[in-house]
Amino acid sequence: MNNQNETVGLRVLSVSPSHSESNVNVNSSIDVTFTSDINPSTLTKNIVVFEDYNKVYKNANSLKDYSKYAVVKGSISYQDKVLTYTPAKPFDTDSVYILVLNDQITDIIGNTLTQKYISVFYTEKVASYPRCEITSPKYGNITSVIPTFKWINQKSPSYVFQISKNNSFELLILDEVIPGNEYEDEISYTPEFNAQEGMYFIRVKSENGEWSDVHQIFIKPITDAVIAQEDTPELMSFDNFFDGLVDPVEILEYFPPQNSVNNSLKTNIIYIKIKGKLDESRINLDDCYIYGESLDDDHEEYSHESISGSWSVVYDSYYDVTYIIFTPDLINPPEEEEEPEEPVDEPTDEPTEPTDQPTEPTDEPIEPTEPTESTEPVDNPTEPVDEPTEPVDEPTDTPTEPVDTPTEEPTEPSEPEEEPIENNSGEEEG
Repeated sequence: MNNQNETVGLRVLSVSPSHSESNVNVNSSIDVTFTSDINPSTLTKNIVVFEDYNKVYKNANSLKDYSKYAVVKGSISYQDKVLTYTPAKPFDTDSVYILVLNDQITDIIGNTLTQKYISVFYTEKVASYPRCEITSPKYGNITSVIPTFKWINQKSPSYVFQISKNNSFELLILDEVIPGNEYEDEISYTPEFNAQEGMYFIRVKSENGEWSDVHQIFIKPITDAVIAQEDTPELMSFDNFFDGLVDPVEILEYFPPQNSVNNSLKTNIIYIKIKGKLDESRINLDDCYIYGESLDDDHEEYSHESISGSWSVVYDSYYDVTYIIFTPDLINPPEEEEEPEEPVDEPTDEPTEPTDQPTEPTDEPIEPTEPTESTEPVDNPTEPVDEPTEPVDEPTDTPTEPVDTPTEEPTEPSEPEEEPIENNSGEEEG
């Protein structure tokens, strides 16, 4: 298939906030969508965001005197043709911001941006609250009852809490306004609704704030087991007629999708959605497993062990679908600290240095014949030396022996041994 950009070139498809948009939330980030996949290495030095704090911007020519503008510090990320610029801190209220893209940005086949791109937006006059963050229950949690939801308190007067059966929130099951709290670190709320077995999507936002990331839970009520009475068919007998006869399984969805890449590290559930209600007796969850592989830069496969976790089966009667869900255990648990091993190695290296120093001069003092000077270091170690009497009895005949004996305690005799060596060497030179 031909790449359209080979003829029309690389272009910006859309930008958010849009050009000339006003009343932009100060907690926003900037998203730029391109017409093809970008070479990420060409983004770093080819994007800049200015703040027009003097409000002198009129057109592109106004940027030539860039000393009148402030460069906005931030970070960039890229995925699926979308460049995201996240400022290091929220935008200022009632201010003007200018996004500039250089034409040196290229796609993966080498096409450059057809022309430099500029976009301007205006922030709100009163700061909004940032995006809410749901802290409990865990994303993808499977529960038998309606859980209590918690999110970080932003000291907002009130919050909007919504529950839906789809992540677009087109059909709401619950839409409530929750009073704020100025004293607690978290806001807690337990919704009340007719919960059936299935999957639910949740989101929350502060008054005049941004919606949280969509949260997802599974509800599976616990039912008592029913023991069937013994069947006594007498009218007909189909011996082994229905053995092995099961309805076909129709898989509707994989999550994450099959062959998908760059999945978020926050993904803590994996599921398969099957059409209809699946009899759990048909599934042996002990035989199910998740197996991971990674690819290096040279596309060489490296296999990994199977991932530990738990399996569950949830039936959603609203959509008449069954979810086979895998919830992985914590990955990469904290490793044991190995720092104490380092200080153990350091002191062992230090004492080896003094032991080597006295052994070096022992090769040279064979030439001096005066035993009187060599007897002085023998007198010093006599205090701790109770057993090694041999070097004390014969210091004059074999001067090499007393030189070897102080090596057991190199710190004391090392200094006196060097003195006679220096004196002898001095006499010979003289």
